[in-house]
Amino acid sequence: MKLELDSYEFKSEVFQPSLTEWYEVEIVAVELRNSRVNEYAPEGGKHIHIVYEIVDGPYTGEFLYSNITLHNPANPIHENRGKLNLSAICKAIGMKKLPDNTDMLLDKAISIKARSIGAVVDWRPSQKFSTSGFVKSIFSHNK
Repeated sequence: MKLELDSYEFKSEVFQPSLTEWYEVEIVAVELRNSRVNEYAPEGGKHIHIVYEIVDGPYTGEFLYSNITLHNPANPIHENRGKLNLSAICKAIGMKKLPDNTDMLLDKAISIKARSIGAVVDWRPSQKFSTSGFVKSIFSHNK
C-alpha cells in the first residue's frame, strides 16, 4: 500500500513533554473503549481515551493523550486510581460530579502536566482560559 505523504513536511524534532511544565490544552476527543482481555484481566474492562490539543505556547498544535481506567475487575487499585484521575479532570474543568456522558468533557480548557505524550500525570483548571468551554476564536485574536 502506497503512503500518500507528498504534502507532509518531515519534522526532525519530536515533541517530548516536560514533567516540569504545565500545558494549556483543550480536550478535543473523548472515547469510551473496551480494554483488551488478557491473562491478567480475563473479563476485560473499560477506559476513557482522552486526546488533548496544546493551544498555547511553543508546542501549540501538538497532541497529548491519556487513558483513564473506569472498570478493571482484575485490578481494583488501578480502577480506583483511574476514577481519582477522572475526578481530577472533572474538578479542573469545574464539574461538581463525575460525568454521565463522555461528551461532557469535550471542548474544555484545562492545564495538564505530562511525563510523555501518552502519560498525563496531573490536571488543574486552565490558567489562561475559561473552564466553562472553549472558543477557538480566542486564539486568533492573540496571535
